[in-house]
Amino acid sequence: MATAAVQPEFTNAKQHLLNLIEDQIRFQQRWRRSNMASCVLLTITALGSASAASVIAAMGQSVWGATFSAMAAFCFSAEKALLVREKWKLHVGSKSALESLKAELLCSEVLEDRMLKRFALIMQDYAEELPVYERHDLAANNLARHNSTPSKS
Repeated sequence: MATAAVQPEFTNAKQHLLNLIEDQIRFQQRWRRSNMASCVLLTITALGSASAASVIAAMGQSVWGATFSAMAAFCFSAEKALLVREKWKLHVGSKSALESLKAELLCSEVLEDRMLKRFALIMQDYAEELPVYERHDLAANNLARHNSTPSKS
């Protein structure tokens, strides 16, 4: 009889974890789509602009050629600076890990501690591995280079 009293709590905990996993899967899916759309848009625009710049410059329209060339350079730079591909890869991996955990949870009859730990690890890995462009390293490298250069006085 004691088992019957514990089972609803256990089911609630399992359902709660399942809800958390599904929320995170939706979050990862949304950001995966957003990053992929950004990557595709920036890459296609950059390639199209670079091609157009070459053709237009060959036709003698140097101002328009330079404009399209600048647009291509901007798109390539934006894609690199925003780390769009790296973020997309992280969201794909996180979503896959969460779907695997969800399948394991749905196929098991009980909620095990290792499932909770795995969920926490997936979330921790996501937080730690999210690529962020680190400007302080660039400033530190420039400062170190400036300080190591002998003065010409």
